[in-house]
Amino acid sequence: MLTGNEEINHPKSTYIHKTSTGKFTMGPIWDFDWGFAYEGSFAHFSSFDRPLFWPASTSAGTQFFARLMSDPKIKAFIKAHWAVFKADQLPDLMDYIDAYALSTQEAKARDFALWMHDDKEVSALKRWLENRVSYMDGFINSF
Repeated sequence: MLTGNEEINHPKSTYIHKTSTGKFTMGPIWDFDWGFAYEGSFAHFSSFDRPLFWPASTSAGTQFFARLMSDPKIKAFIKAHWAVFKADQLPDLMDYIDAYALSTQEAKARDFALWMHDDKEVSALKRWLENRVSYMDGFINSF
């Protein structure tokens, strides 16, 4: 939800399997070409407030998750999980972005020299995530 990965609307990009304990588990998460607002704009970080599920869609993924999201227990779980994520993991995610950007600094410099484009992606990603968090707060609190 945080990444706005609209691939969830397609069953071809979302995997659910039953573990040996009998619980359903999602994963692996792997297909992010439509994440971070790319779908519809063909530019990452363009719009943080696009809904995750396509309105009035007949897509199997959209229909499945719309039904799942109608369950009050699922809504309560998402609210609780979101609160923990924001408090405990979001700061770590932002720190990780900075650390990863620093670790790739030399490679980025070579890439930018070759392709002659700006190094604005890290700040754009962080700004987009901060805005998406605000959007998700409103979405989740509307349950």
